[in-house]
Amino acid sequence: APAADASEINEWFSCTASLGRAYSGTWSADAALFTLTILDAAGHTFPRINVTTCAVDGTAVTNAARTSLPSDSRSPPIEGNWGLKAGPEIVSLVADDPDDADALFSEDDVIEISFDVATNAPALGTRDEVDAVFAFSERLGDFYSGRWIRSATAAEITVLDATGNTITSRYDATAGALAVSVLASGNLLNSARTTLPSTSSSPQLSGDWGLLAGPVIASLTANDPNDGDASFSDGDTLTIVFDPPTDTPAATTRDEIDDLLRFNGGGALGQAYTGAWLSPSALAITIVDATLLSSAGESAPVVGSFTVTVIGTLRNRLQTSMKSSATSPPLAGDWGTRAGPRIVAFS
Repeated sequence: APAADASEINEWFSCTASLGRAYSGTWSADAALFTLTILDAAGHTFPRINVTTCAVDGTAVTNAARTSLPSDSRSPPIEGNWGLKAGPEIVSLVADDPDDADALFSEDDVIEISFDVATNAPALGTRDEVDAVFAFSERLGDFYSGRWIRSATAAEITVLDATGNTITSRYDATAGALAVSVLASGNLLNSARTTLPSTSSSPQLSGDWGLLAGPVIASLTANDPNDGDASFSDGDTLTIVFDPPTDTPAATTRDEIDDLLRFNGGGALGQAYTGAWLSPSALAITIVDATLLSSAGESAPVVGSFTVTVIGTLRNRLQTSMKSSATSPPLAGDWGTRAGPRIVAFS
C-alpha cells in the first residue's frame, strides 16, 4: 500500500502527544502492523516513553475482510526509546575562592562543573534546585546556590553558608573526596534537547579553596639574657617573630621544635633545647645543653648567616591560611656581650 501522509494518519489515529509537523506511515504486507515515520518533529510535545498512547479514530480501521465493527482500540503506552545519545559529560570539577581571603573550605567558595557540550540549563538558583540536578558526595553546608556560565557549558555552585559541611579535606581541595554526579531526574540534556538525561560523574576535584599565604618570619634574634659570656652556651635564647600571629602549634620539646622548624646555614642548637610561645607572634627557644658534636660536624649558629625554615603545620591565628613555609631573615642579635679582659695596671 502507498504511504499515508499526516492528514490520513490523523483521520485514523490520535495520540496523547503531538508527533510534530510532518510524518508518514505504511502498513505491513498483512496489514497487521502500521509503521509511522517522523519527517519533521517541529512542534512536537515530547511523546514520553511508557506514557504516551495512541487510539484508533473514526470508522476507517476494520478487519481485512471488512466484516468487523470499526476499531476503537487504544494502545498501551509506547515502548522503546527515541535514541540513545548520551547526555552531557562532566569534563572537570574545579574548586576556587575568588577573593583568596582564606585557604580553607568556607563561605563564598565556588565549585565549577564543566561539561563537554552546552546544556539545556535547568534552574539552579536555590539549594533545592541545585540538589534536583546534582548529587554531591560530601555535604557543602546549609545553603548554596548555582548559575550557568560560559553559554551553559558549566555550572558554578557558590557556598553561601558552610555550616554543617562534611568536606573531608578543608585545606587541600585535591586531597579530599568531593565528587559530583548528575541525577537522571534532573533532566540535564544538551542545549538542543536531543540527548538522554545526563547521569555523568565528575573526575577528581582540582583547584583550591583559597590561597591566603601562611605567616612569614619577620625576625630571628639571638640573646644571652644575663650576658654571662659572649659565646653560644646554655641559657641562650633564639626568638622567632611571625607576622601575622600564628595558631601556636606544639613547640615545647626538642622533638616538637624539630618537627616544626629546620635549621639552616650549618648551625645546630646543641643537645637539648625547649620552646615556649611568648605570644601568638613570638616563639622563644631556650638552649638547655649547648654541647656541639664535632664528630657530627655541628657548629654554633652564626649571627648574620644562620636561618630557620618552617616545615611543620603552622597557620595564622584563625587557622584560615595555608601552611607556612617561610624562611627567616639571617640571625640577628648576639650570644652575649660579656666584656673581654681589661687592663688594670701598667708599670
